[in-house]
Amino acid sequence: MTSDNPLTYLCIENYTSTIPENSHVEEFKISQLGQLKQYIKKNKTMTFVLLIDSIDKSLVLNFAKLAFEFSQRLQINSFEYDFREIGKANLKEHSLLLALVSQAKEAVLFEAILYSLVNSLSNKSPLLFSEEVAIKIVEEAFTTNHMILGLNECDVNAKKFAVAHIKQTFIKRKEKVKKFITPDVNENVIEVELDFEKDLINFIGKNPGIICLNDGVGSGKTKNGILPCFEYFCSKNQYPILITPLIALTQKLISDDRNYKIAQDKNILDSHDNKTHDCHRYR
Repeated sequence: MTSDNPLTYLCIENYTSTIPENSHVEEFKISQLGQLKQYIKKNKTMTFVLLIDSIDKSLVLNFAKLAFEFSQRLQINSFEYDFREIGKANLKEHSLLLALVSQAKEAVLFEAILYSLVNSLSNKSPLLFSEEVAIKIVEEAFTTNHMILGLNECDVNAKKFAVAHIKQTFIKRKEKVKKFITPDVNENVIEVELDFEKDLINFIGKNPGIICLNDGVGSGKTKNGILPCFEYFCSKNQYPILITPLIALTQKLISDDRNYKIAQDKNILDSHDNKTHDCHRYR
């Protein structure tokens, strides 16, 4: 840049980075991110460098999202990013976070994005997609095996760290959930350990009554337990009823090739009774 057209830096207070000579500087307080956004909107034809030096992950993430939203350049803790092209994709939610995490070079921004991304994906699993799909989404975000500088006081491989983190998040979630679903064993409640896929159908056939499948998220209760049982007992004219708490979950189940589609192909299900409801049953 020449002195006739100086580069403008939009800086958050308490920055320590050195700004090039002949640059124009506008400084904002941490509490003025809203005003900063309006300033960029009013001057959207200009190219800025958004600059921040901070270890506050939430603040750094919001600042990076702002630079991405307006396709601007960004400088965080002396690391530079250029979102002038990729920012035009108008990405939202975890798609935005996936784009950002693949660009991150230093520890504060990387961790801020990663933790937010994993939280977003885990909130959507298993209702919208499985844990395996969520892990694959994170894996595929990294097209190169780049390193993150200064993460946990050393340099680490970004992809390996991210995948390990989301896997560990799901493990911790399963352990936490399991504590809340431990059965209260008494004279009316017994606890039996069995393999859903191999033993459940036979157990239900020999033990009529209320049966609760108790295991962690993603353990196979639906895939290896409920759906095979549903199909098996339908084939025996037992008329099971499948009820789910959410219509979205019902839609996911009936779209699976193992159950309603197969049933309809076999003319077990009336052709006119194929709409999504809270409760579905064979007729």
